[in-house]
Amino acid sequence: RISESLIKAVSGEFDLASVFKLQLCRMNIRTIENLENCTNLQELNLSGNDIEKIQGLERLHNLRKLTLTTNKITSLSGLDKCEHLE
Repeated sequence: RISESLIKAVSGEFDLASVFKLQLCRMNIRTIENLENCTNLQELNLSGNDIEKIQGLERLHNLRKLTLTTNKITSLSGLDKCEHLE
């Protein structure tokens, strides 16, 4: 599960708005959640998890790079709000 405390521990940042890059690989994550306060997040790596649906990214307006390899995703729906992905 993605929690505020996990984001802070992995990123080393106390303020979620200061997180620019986040690596949450192979952590048995099933749902993309609790990222809305990472307003400046530019790179997100969620590879090697158990994610089935792309969601919870609509408020990440600065997101440029998203890695979701080795998950259980079968549809790209949910990416339409990520206008700045490269």
